[in-house]
Amino acid sequence: MPSFYVEDLDITVSEFVNSCTGRERDELINFLSKNGYIELKEHVDASSDMSASEAIFEEHLDVLHGKWNRLSKEDEDTIIKIAKNFK
Repeated sequence: MPSFYVEDLDITVSEFVNSCTGRERDELINFLSKNGYIELKEHVDASSDMSASEAIFEEHLDVLHGKWNRLSKEDEDTIIKIAKNFK
């Protein structure tokens, strides 16, 4: 987990989470889920090979799938721009 010093005791949640690695964020998500603080959708399985962060990302992509006609031109352009970064 991230290291903080005495002078940093006034830490915001975003500072803490942003200081975590991807693996540590996955551990945090799994901890919060297992202890009932958050509820993950059924198809997000904390025991699968897919990390919780990746599963949540995939969930959001699934929401977009097939919704092209409901996107604004700006949203469509943003998605296309992101996709082009991976070609």
